[in-house]
This record gives sequence, C-alpha cells and structure tokens, in this order.
Amino acid sequence: MPRSSNAQRNSYLGNPARACMRLALHALGGQRQTVLLADTGSPCPLIVGEESLRHCLVEEAADIMTNFGLLKGGWSEVMIDSVGITLRVRTYGSDAVVAAVRQSVSVFQGLAGLPLLRMLEYGGDGEHFWLRRARRKKNGSSAK
Repeated sequence: MPRSSNAQRNSYLGNPARACMRLALHALGGQRQTVLLADTGSPCPLIVGEESLRHCLVEEAADIMTNFGLLKGGWSEVMIDSVGITLRVRTYGSDAVVAAVRQSVSVFQGLAGLPLLRMLEYGGDGEHFWLRRARRKKNGSSAK
C-alpha cells in the first residue's frame, strides 16, 4: 500500500474478490460518483452504462464493435478526489458490459481498463487495491 496520503484504497469486492476503484464523472447537473471494476485485461479506458455516457459526454468519439456488441464512444472528464487528479478519458457506453460486471458485484457501474489504470500508479495486496498519482521521472516520463 502506498504511504502517500493522496491515495485511494479500496477493499476487494465480491467472491471471488474483485479489484475496484471509485471516481466521479463530471455530468450535466453535477458529478456522478461511480464504483468500477478495475480490469487490467480491458483495452478500453472506461466503460459505463449508455445513460451515464450521455450525461457525462464532453465530446463524441468513434464507436467500436466488441464481443459485447457496439460500444458507443466518447470522451468524459473524471475526477479521483482522493488522488487529487482530473483526467479527460476515452469513455464507452455499454449496458451489456455493465450487466456483465454487475453479475460479479451488483454495485459495479462499469469498468476501468488498463489504459485508465496506466494513467495512475496502482497495486494491491491481500486486502486492498490502491491507486495514486503516477510519479514522474526527472525527464518527465512516468516511472514504472
């Protein structure tokens, strides 16, 4: 677990245990707090329900076809308060994906894939999954 106070620490959810993260989607009329499955196997940065995408859409982007069917594309602004970071993230809308992750844990409202997780530092131990702002090397690239 990171020692920094600017970290988000989440207990695993479900059985089997699933890593999760929390973020706020900037939406029309305010922010939507969202609990997401953290999925390093997903090539999509962020997938939420189609209605959530419509409310948080900053800019449209290309849709993509997947094994879950069509994912509607866009860009959204997300905030991770505990980490102190706001990011503009490629976001997809798919009720089918949300239904699939809810089969694992009913509170999940979507998933955060590897491209979003790589914008941060992340890790876990036997009890918690954590996130924090990525440290920068002196030359400006992310430390990995």
